[in-house]
Amino acid sequence: MGKVGNVVGEHTYKGLLFEVLPEAIAAERSVSGRIDLRGLFYACRRLYLSHPERPRGREERLAASKKNPEHILEYDYFGNKIIPGYEAKHGEIEGLIREPRGHLLEAHTVDEDEPREVGTEFVAEFEPPDYYYDKVLYVEKHGIAQGLVDQHLGKKYDMAILASKGYGTVANRELLEKFADEGYEVYVLHDCDVDGFGILANLQEGNSRAAGLAGTAVDLGMRLQDARDLGLIGEEATRQKALQAYLVTYLTDEEADLFTGTRRNAKVWEYTRFELNEIPSEQRLPFVERKLEEAGVGPKVIPPDPYLDRAADFYRDYDLDQRIREAIARAVGDEVVEQLLPEFQDRYDTSDPRGWVENRFNGGSTWSWRQVVSREILVQGIPLESEIEAEVRRIVRIEND
Repeated sequence: MGKVGNVVGEHTYKGLLFEVLPEAIAAERSVSGRIDLRGLFYACRRLYLSHPERPRGREERLAASKKNPEHILEYDYFGNKIIPGYEAKHGEIEGLIREPRGHLLEAHTVDEDEPREVGTEFVAEFEPPDYYYDKVLYVEKHGIAQGLVDQHLGKKYDMAILASKGYGTVANRELLEKFADEGYEVYVLHDCDVDGFGILANLQEGNSRAAGLAGTAVDLGMRLQDARDLGLIGEEATRQKALQAYLVTYLTDEEADLFTGTRRNAKVWEYTRFELNEIPSEQRLPFVERKLEEAGVGPKVIPPDPYLDRAADFYRDYDLDQRIREAIARAVGDEVVEQLLPEFQDRYDTSDPRGWVENRFNGGSTWSWRQVVSREILVQGIPLESEIEAEVRRIVRIEND
């Protein structure tokens, strides 16, 4: 909401909303302690509209400058300006649940085909999984992110993809912070425009709403030179404020000149921008892969030997268990599973699971190390099926004699 002038003694929107917020918070808090952000907005609006010192003069001046004067308060203004300002002054509102505006698309997990909504509750409970993926790519466009997932970028590089909308939310940044604290590589893919580099700067440095990643995020672009190399045309855009000094530190001289653009009047600048969406669809994956390689992206995940050895043993025993149970189901029942497990364990070679994984990964692979190990065990187990069944039948005959 813009500035509309002051009348001496008249409340501002912000001042009046800060005044009624404690009452609205108390009214909206559920028995579990949670507060829905949108519900809080409506509670505040009700209190604001009935307040005896409501700034009607200010409202009239604002209404004269708006297309929809009936909406005195707007949800976006409330969520993006009032709440962050209130929390900066009075501390975090305990139990406040903000609406998700991001989705986490994991690699190699049971949830890999289901985008997970990234909201306050999700981030509070989420723990990065062990040895499934060790990289995260933040993409400011949902459509671009989903396209990369569909082309198996995450599986090839053992990388989760966090799809956001523009600058994202506090929850998005807190999730990235969790990954960064655990040593995950964090990459950022953004438009080549003022907002795109603003997103990068906010992720790196933080703002009044959330801490930054202290420079640990790796910028994949798009940069101006990338746009030129891709033969993009770009489009004209406008902004309402001068290029901020902190943003210039992220730009080359040419990018700074481009984004400075032409000042049309006291409040409007025109400049040229390039969006990720302008990259032809068949060139998007190669572009991102090239940028990852240029950034020195890490290798695929291979866990430490003790963990890998335990996993190989687990998959071996699981494979044996299933085969023995299937044989028992065909022959007699469960009684001989524990008897046969030790007899066949040595028939599997689990001495070099690292060799299996490294051989599969050589030259590039969309498999995870878990898929490699479990597949190797599966292949070794197939020739044992007839022997396992024969041994089960032998035991049954002995027990029945």
